[in-house]
Amino acid sequence: MITKTLLALIISFEGFHPVAYWDHSQWTNGYGTQASYAQEKVSESEAKKRLEKDVAKRSKFVKKHAPYLNENEHNALVSFCYNVGLGACKKSVLLVAEGKKPAASWVMRKYTNNGNKGLVKRRKIETDLLMEKPKSKICIYQEYFDNYLVL
Repeated sequence: MITKTLLALIISFEGFHPVAYWDHSQWTNGYGTQASYAQEKVSESEAKKRLEKDVAKRSKFVKKHAPYLNENEHNALVSFCYNVGLGACKKSVLLVAEGKKPAASWVMRKYTNNGNKGLVKRRKIETDLLMEKPKSKICIYQEYFDNYLVL
């Protein structure tokens, strides 16, 4: 269930970086995807293709372990998995599959890189979506959604 809303959500967090930069443990460019090599430069159209491929991989993982999610739950977990990796997100996905969303939310909020403001905000939005707090789904990523439609 890869929707334009999900892609726009991730784009709103990641931003576009045409030239690869070091991000935690890998070279990253585009919309947060792994670069092929240091200083690799990508176009927005190539970045979009890579984003969609990577999101599809994360979505497949989430669906495999938690097949009965609504759109908000799915989007929250896929965004989280996109950011922290499949290994790190598995515990939260399994907790949601077991009906333990508050516990999953608590685990997700631990992934903030020692209180990085951007990651704290991202985890709040993701966990609010997961917990079905409707105010988080307001147009926080509307401009990215509109821009994504014209990419």
